[in-house]
Amino acid sequence: MVVAAVVMAMTAPVDMAKAVDTFLDALTDANRSKALMRFDNPDRTNWRYVPGDRKGVDFRDQSEAEAKANRALLVTLLGRDGFAKAQQIPLLEDILRGMENNPWRDDKRYWTAVFGEPGSDVWGLRYEGHHITLNYTLKGGEIVSSSPQFIGTNPHVVLSGEHKGLRVLAAEEDAAFALLASLDRDQRRFAIVPGAVPADILGAGKARASAADYALNRPEKPLEYSAMSEESRGHLIDIMRAVFAVQSPAERERRRDKIIEAGVDGITFTWIGSPEKGHPHYFRILGPTFVIEYDNVQNQANHVHLVYREFDGDFGGDPLAEHYASHAH
Repeated sequence: MVVAAVVMAMTAPVDMAKAVDTFLDALTDANRSKALMRFDNPDRTNWRYVPGDRKGVDFRDQSEAEAKANRALLVTLLGRDGFAKAQQIPLLEDILRGMENNPWRDDKRYWTAVFGEPGSDVWGLRYEGHHITLNYTLKGGEIVSSSPQFIGTNPHVVLSGEHKGLRVLAAEEDAAFALLASLDRDQRRFAIVPGAVPADILGAGKARASAADYALNRPEKPLEYSAMSEESRGHLIDIMRAVFAVQSPAERERRRDKIIEAGVDGITFTWIGSPEKGHPHYFRILGPTFVIEYDNVQNQANHVHLVYREFDGDFGGDPLAEHYASHAH
């Protein structure tokens, strides 16, 4: 099955509790108290990608030794490729600081927070700041959720300076336009929805997402995976592979297995807006258990928001409801 190409190889999951304990042990008492919170803290599901302070400990308050331990934790969590991609988001803040002459832009305003006791039955972890939020829930020693996952880029294309031409989300954009171009006239009728491009992703900030949030007000069904050519299917898989690339190989594998188990034929592709780069556009990939949204409207279509959600899995979803039903908190 072509969906299996989302992940190239299986990697054994690491001992996340040990990795987080190593990070926490490197912190001063003051920073440890900032980083570590109760699992039932309401802020755990309060994901945000706008500017502003977060709960947790950020790199501004860390010594070099603490920051080194924090980065090592992120490498363990994301894998080296995922860590490299995630580190490009703070780089864009640094670029914006120079473009805007705005000292408030700071590539160290990114927070790590641990919810619950690492190694306990259920606990969580978050890395978040402007234009990135990575959320994890663990149960029984294994990651059961890595969503919501959000990455934003401003600028989407760096237009000047040392990093001119940089596109952090280049693979996602290129694959989406290639998919659109591969569709024939009849397929485009189902895939392209007329009307205004959404001003932002539809599920912004919601603790839970539902497939009903993405219903289209028109008689035609969106273009389904089963109705695509092999070429188009390949481009769709390329989008998903790029979206998942911020995660470790083991987590990409877990996501792939979950998607395959739910069934791939009904996965749909929807496009709104211009078919040309540099103009406002939006697309989404919607499956039985997940949604990927991509929105490029702001700053003359040079500012992207990209999110991956799981309808029954964000922040742990149903497995945690079962846990709370049988455990006192």
